[in-house]
Amino acid sequence: MQRWVHGIAAGALGITMSAAGAQALHVGDTFPAVTAKALNGGMLRLPDGHATVVMVGFTQASGNDSAAWNARLAKDFPAVEADDLIVLDAVPGLMRGMITAAVRHGMAPVRQAHSAVIVKDGPAWRARAQGADLSHAVVFVLDASGQVNGIVSGPVTEAGYAQIRNALARP
Repeated sequence: MQRWVHGIAAGALGITMSAAGAQALHVGDTFPAVTAKALNGGMLRLPDGHATVVMVGFTQASGNDSAAWNARLAKDFPAVEADDLIVLDAVPGLMRGMITAAVRHGMAPVRQAHSAVIVKDGPAWRARAQGADLSHAVVFVLDASGQVNGIVSGPVTEAGYAQIRNALARP
């Protein structure tokens, strides 16, 4: 719940990217450029020239998934930064402002720097995650150039984690 709620609060912070012509992302595709105001007030830019894991969430359950993926990745891959994009285009604007203070209060600053909310480009992100179970987090593993090396959807499982580990090992 905490991840979903923190995403709602950041919605007012904004995000920019092109929604036109969005298609499903597959391994080998280039991840779309994203520039967003992070929850800590800084800027989140993807891809950023480093291997990263990007978790895209659409629901409260996906927020729980994202938190679990973040914890597992931080334990086993401390050098790999994980970023969260929370898609909340359907959440009323009035709720976003009310939740902002609670979110910042309950989130570590390091996670705030790597978390942003999408409120305008939800349809494009749904298209990019086509085929995934959108009730859970969609995890994209990116290489340093921004190429998608792996895609997993759902809660943390050993099989899913093995896919992410293998994708992170690719150059």
